[in-house]
Amino acid sequence: CMKKGLERNKVLQGILCAVFFVISLYEVHISPSFTAIFIAVNFALCFFGAILCCTGIGMKKGKRFFRYVEEILFLTGMLFSFPAVYIYAVGDDRIELWVKITFVTGTALELISFGIAKRMGKRRGMLQECILWISFLGACFALLCAISSPMLFPYGTALLLLTVLKGCEKGEVSGGKKITSRKRWGKGAAVALVLASLAILLENPYRVAQAFSVLGKGPDFLYENSDKEMNKDSGKFLPGARWVDTDGNLIQAHGGQIQRTPVPDSTGKKTEKYVWIGENKSSGHFGNSFSVYSSEDLYSWSWEGDVLRSVESMEQLKTDPYFTEIYGDYTEEQLENVFQCINRNTVMERPKMLYNAKTDKYVLWFHSDDSTEKNTYKYDVGMAGVAISDSPFGPFRFLGRYRLSRCPEDQIDCFPSSKGEARDLNLFQDEDGTAYVVYTSENNKTLYISKLNEEYTGLSKDPEKAVYKEDYIRLFPGTMREAPVLLKGENGRYYLMSSSTTGWMSNQARVWSADEIFGEWRNDGNPCEGEGASVTFDTQSTCIFCTKDGQWIYYGDRWNQSNLADSRYVWLPVDFKEDKLVISWSERWEARTIKE
Repeated sequence: CMKKGLERNKVLQGILCAVFFVISLYEVHISPSFTAIFIAVNFALCFFGAILCCTGIGMKKGKRFFRYVEEILFLTGMLFSFPAVYIYAVGDDRIELWVKITFVTGTALELISFGIAKRMGKRRGMLQECILWISFLGACFALLCAISSPMLFPYGTALLLLTVLKGCEKGEVSGGKKITSRKRWGKGAAVALVLASLAILLENPYRVAQAFSVLGKGPDFLYENSDKEMNKDSGKFLPGARWVDTDGNLIQAHGGQIQRTPVPDSTGKKTEKYVWIGENKSSGHFGNSFSVYSSEDLYSWSWEGDVLRSVESMEQLKTDPYFTEIYGDYTEEQLENVFQCINRNTVMERPKMLYNAKTDKYVLWFHSDDSTEKNTYKYDVGMAGVAISDSPFGPFRFLGRYRLSRCPEDQIDCFPSSKGEARDLNLFQDEDGTAYVVYTSENNKTLYISKLNEEYTGLSKDPEKAVYKEDYIRLFPGTMREAPVLLKGENGRYYLMSSSTTGWMSNQARVWSADEIFGEWRNDGNPCEGEGASVTFDTQSTCIFCTKDGQWIYYGDRWNQSNLADSRYVWLPVDFKEDKLVISWSERWEARTIKE
C-alpha cells in the first residue's frame, strides 16, 4: 500500500514538474532572461528526478539509489532557482554572492544528508524536514515577489505544491534504516556535487545559465560575413563584416545611433550629413569615450574624433588643455562631479544625440553608472548623463547625471528601493520638435518614456511633479527589457523595440506599437522573420533610422564578449507590413530609394 501511495505521489510530482517546465520554457521563449532560464532548469532537474524515482520504485535492488538521486536533483534544482527569485526581488546587485551562498548551502545539506557522516539515524529525518522548510519558505518568497513580477507566480506555485507532495511521503526514503558513508554511490555523488559547486564558485553565474540555453547562437549563415570587410565602394551592406573608417581603422561606435542631422562647416553654415555616434570599446567595458563618424552615403565613414572623453585623473581634468578648454570655468565642486561621473572606471554606455533647432545646440544623453559606497556593483548608480555642444563633432561639455521619472503611487513599483533609476536609454524627436527619452528602469523590469524640456537637457517636469500620461508613461512592468529603440513610422504609428536581459548574449526582440506616444501600446511580438529570428539574427537593438531616400534600416550590435572592440555591426532592411514593423535577414544588400 505504501509503495502504491509513493508511486502515485511521484507520478503527481513528475506531472507537476513537466507542466511547469513547459510553462517556464514558454516564458523563456516570449521573454528570455536569466531568471526564466534558472527556473526552467529547476523544473527540468526536478522532473528528471521524479522520473528516475518512479523507475526505481519496483526494483528490489537499486531503488534507494534512485531515491537519493531524485532528492539530490530536487534540492539542486530548488536552490538553483533561488538566485532567479533574488534577482527579481532585490535586483542583481549581489547575484554572484547569492549564487555562491545557495550552492555552498546546497552542497553542505547534500553532503550531510546523503551519507558523508558515519551514521545519521533519526537526524536524517530532521534534515529532510529542514530541506522541506527551506523549499516552503522559498515558495512563499517567490509568491510574494510575484506581486510585482508575475513571471515568478508559476514557479512559486509549483514549488509550493512540490513541497506539499514531498511532505506527504512520510519518510519512506530511509525505511527506518541508518545511512552510512560506506555506500560508494553516496561518496561519488557527494564528490561530484563538491566539484560542481567549486566550479560554480570560480565561474560567473551567468555562464551557468548560458550553458543551459541556446541564446545568442544563430544559424551558420548569419556569420558568413565574419571574415569579410565592408567595401565602401561596393554600394552593398555586409551584416556582421569588419567595418573600417576612411583611415582604415575599425569603426568604434557600439551601442550607438545614426541619424541625418545638420552639421556646421567652418563658416557656420549647416548642411545635412549622416552622423554616427557610439561607444569606443577600445578600452573594454568601462570608461568608454564616445566616438563620432560622418558620412554622405552610409558606406564610407570619416572619424570626427572622441566627442566626450573619459577622464583618467583629477590632475588631467585640471591641466590637460582639452579639458581646461571645456571645463575652465567650472568650480572645484563641479570638477569633482565631472570626474566622479566620467572617469575611466565608470560605466558610460549607449550615447544618443539630438539637434535642438531652438537653441542651436547638440544634446547628448547616455547611461551613466558606477558603484556606490553601499555596493561595489557597477550598476548601482543608475542615472542618465547629459552633455551639450555647439557641434555634433564636439567636444561635449558634461552637465551632470540625473534620476528620471518614478512609478506612480497607485501602481506597483517593481524595484522600490531605487526610484527613478535609468539604465539603457534612447532618444526620440517627434515631428513637432518635442523630444523624449526612453529607458529601462526598476532594475530593468520596466520601460519608461519621459518628455524632455525645450532645451532637451532634462525632463519637462521635476519627477515629483510630473503628471502620468502627460509627462511620462510606464510600460510593460515586470517584463525585463533593455536596449530600447523608439521611432515613428511613415504611417504615423509609434514603434518601440527592445531586447530581453541576457547579458552579452542575443535573444528574441519584441516590438510594441501605439497611435499616441502616451496612449495604449499593443504587443506586436517578434519583429524578425525567418531563420535566426529567435535571437534577432544574433544582435541587440540600438537604433532604427530612415535614410534621405526613405529606406528604414535596423542597426544592431553583435557583441563579442571576449573582445568588445571587435563587436560587429549588423544593418538590415526594415519594412512596414500593414501596421507592423518587420526585419528580415539579408547577407548582402543595398539601400533602396523609397521616395524622391
